[in-house]
Amino acid sequence: MKTYGKSVEDKKADKSLKVREINQAIMNFGIDEEQKLQLINLIAMELEDQNALRIITGAIHDIKNNVTNDSVGDIILSPL
Repeated sequence: MKTYGKSVEDKKADKSLKVREINQAIMNFGIDEEQKLQLINLIAMELEDQNALRIITGAIHDIKNNVTNDSVGDIILSPL
């Protein structure tokens, strides 16, 4: 049987490759740790998933303010 188009796995692989290329371009551009955190925060602000947005931006806030895991508690995230 002949299939047309890309499989779901191929589409996921293509998306993953594109994200890795974007990441590499950013790293090649040369940004420091503070700028990386700011970029992650800005990207998180574009998320449709409000729960993920709050978790990520909250974590960035805690990192910037040197909040330790002991006072925050553990956050369990499942892989994408």
